[in-house]
Amino acid sequence: MSLIIDIVVWILFWVVTFSLIDFLRKKGISHSEKWVWVAAVFLVFTFLAITYFRNVLPVVDISSLKAPLLTIVIVFLLTFLMYYLCRRFLKKPVKLIKNNPASYFIKMDYRYLLCKPFDILFQQVLILVGVLWLTQRGLSLWGVIAYFIFLFGLLHFIWIKRAGKLFGRYFFISSLVGAIIFPILILKVEGGFIYSYLAHFLFYTLSALFFWVFARE
Repeated sequence: MSLIIDIVVWILFWVVTFSLIDFLRKKGISHSEKWVWVAAVFLVFTFLAITYFRNVLPVVDISSLKAPLLTIVIVFLLTFLMYYLCRRFLKKPVKLIKNNPASYFIKMDYRYLLCKPFDILFQQVLILVGVLWLTQRGLSLWGVIAYFIFLFGLLHFIWIKRAGKLFGRYFFISSLVGAIIFPILILKVEGGFIYSYLAHFLFYTLSALFFWVFARE
């Protein structure tokens, strides 16, 4: 019975959190408008997830994470610099942004950059729980990857209609790549959760750069 409850709770964390984020978006509160509220929602639900799934999550030796955490700081600083340089020297893809208002990352808004890390942290904590939970129940690495390919693929396929053809398909394909990369980093690399988080963060950073460089107005 506890197995079924854990699965239901894990799914509910995704559904409830992003339903609340969607509700806030309709009220004019988003990753770039009144973003503190969005960050707070993700932070609260991250704390609740960590608390509920504390028996699944490993005890972390902070001293072993010095290098990965330093890498995070460096990447964040470089991303802020990239935003500055792009906004200063590249042509803003105004039409693309106007036609895709929910794709906040392409705006290169500094407020988004402050909010998105909390969004990614929430997602990565639940991904970590899922990866460890499946591994503890005997699934191999490739079994875990197959599970996340199915899950991510299904969720992002449903998302295509709302996100539009361009970004819907882009996120669908990217989610399948993430379903492979995240479990490998988490299970095979020391401090892998940090690098999985960074890979997720860099996806949005590099995607924004890509569309600013190659978008046709």
